[in-house]
Amino acid sequence: MRAIYKKKCGFLILCSKVGGSQSFQVKTWFNRHNCGKVFGNKNANKEWVSKIVVEKFRNVGRMTANEIIDDVRKLNSVEITPWRACKAK
Repeated sequence: MRAIYKKKCGFLILCSKVGGSQSFQVKTWFNRHNCGKVFGNKNANKEWVSKIVVEKFRNVGRMTANEIIDDVRKLNSVEITPWRACKAK
């Protein structure tokens, strides 16, 4: 298996199966990134966001969209829109 970062920044990892087992071993790893971190994630849908903040919501009782955005950013380093925060609420 080979994974190359699509922005061509130098990151590369190669791994292969170990013998007849179900294990994999990393053979080559170049952990050089010269690109910035991206905080947007299309997979952060309202269901996922609601699972992240449900415990705090139960304890606090009320949360604003901005508080939900801040919690998701602090806990998971993911940016979400105010619309997605409201839908998760």
